[in-house]
Amino acid sequence: MGLCAVSIEWVRSWLDAYGETGSHLDAFFHQGEQAYCRAHRFSEERWAARIAAKRAVQRVRPVRCLDITVGRTEHGAPTLTIQTPSGPERWLISLTHERSQGADDPGWAVALVVCPS
Repeated sequence: MGLCAVSIEWVRSWLDAYGETGSHLDAFFHQGEQAYCRAHRFSEERWAARIAAKRAVQRVRPVRCLDITVGRTEHGAPTLTIQTPSGPERWLISLTHERSQGADDPGWAVALVVCPS
């Protein structure tokens, strides 16, 4: 099991500095993940949740960010797939995020992931 919290304000600053397109995102996110995040009004919350999910996985197993895909079912539930040498693994995942409530609260995205075995 892995758990990670990411500051939404940190992600907002990162996006302000580097933008929502470019090779810096291609190194960490699949095109589908990027399209999903960009399609939402408060995209920094979606980016932060995906960063948290990938970091949570990496606390359990040493894999590259691009081997981890955070997706959605047709009903909107989050999915997590990890590409391994023996094929894809589906992990359990829970994501949540809370928008900043002021200068003293950066807002947080949290991911909890559970390895199937």
